[in-house]
Amino acid sequence: SHAADIVAAANGPNLKWTGLLSTTSVYGDHSGEWVTEESELRGASRGAVRARNAEAEWLQLHKEEGVPAHIFRCGGIYGPGRSVVEAVQREMDAATLAGRAGPARGPLHGPAARGSASQKRRGAQR
Repeated sequence: SHAADIVAAANGPNLKWTGLLSTTSVYGDHSGEWVTEESELRGASRGAVRARNAEAEWLQLHKEEGVPAHIFRCGGIYGPGRSVVEAVQREMDAATLAGRAGPARGPLHGPAARGSASQKRRGAQR
């Protein structure tokens, strides 16, 4: 935990806000129903529980120390083969095989821009 460092920075003149990258896995299974920021956090996997605990600690820093804390719950970015570095590497490999010097498009124009499997399922539910 870096709480002491964050609190010290928050007491300084330059810190405007802090952010925690979390995951939508904290929501868990809602049986296909829509989830919002107000939805119950049902995530039971080890990662979801760790993320939920980290979020609680982050919000506690805000409540007790006045740290300007924001939580960003990102979906579809965790797991094997999902990092930006891996997306760029796949694009570079594809460019090399096609005889190009580099990717013809940025990584967010490839599969990442089309959404994850769970995003596609939610789209089909609408």
